[in-house]
Amino acid sequence: MEKEMESIYNNVAISDCARCEKQKKCGKHMVIIVILVISIFVALSIAVGILFMHCFSMSDELTELKKNRTGQERILSEIETMKVALRNLSRSCPQGWFAMGSSCYYISENKMTWLEARYYCHELNSKLAIITSMNEMDSLFKLLKGYDGLWIGLHRDSNEINSWKWLDGAKMTFSYWGNKEPNNEKKNEECVEVLSGAWNDEACSERRTFMCKKTYSC
Repeated sequence: MEKEMESIYNNVAISDCARCEKQKKCGKHMVIIVILVISIFVALSIAVGILFMHCFSMSDELTELKKNRTGQERILSEIETMKVALRNLSRSCPQGWFAMGSSCYYISENKMTWLEARYYCHELNSKLAIITSMNEMDSLFKLLKGYDGLWIGLHRDSNEINSWKWLDGAKMTFSYWGNKEPNNEKKNEECVEVLSGAWNDEACSERRTFMCKKTYSC
């Protein structure tokens, strides 16, 4: 009987020891799991913090880049404005010429035939004045004050007796004729002069002052 009781006691003791060992192992595993969870949480927190810092840094850099780009665009715009201003400053008419719009005008004091005046203007890298609009003609009155009988680059079309064209071959698109002009009074009035502020047909062999015209040179 005593042996049986001792055996039972020993079995219980062994069972208790086994349970204790198992509990110790479980406790160690729980500690390890808790440590791992904490470590993962800390690592994630650090990673999230780094990501936030990186995002803020990138946001600052992006803002700075936008500021720099805006500054660069402003500088480029200012440079372009300066280029335009310099180009305008570099445009000039030769001495003795008058500037108006994008053209230069020269009025000769010497009297020549229409053909001589044409060649004279050609030598000056220009043409007898080709007037392209009513506004231009109106503006030219300021230059033409004091001049009466002045050749311009308009002449009768040899192929059409009642048609007129400019030296560049363009047809006359507007007219500024004086009263009852053109009248071809001398029967050979093939060229045009500015007379008393209006156009007048005149014989090309007559000697008149004249006006040359060319575009700005840079």
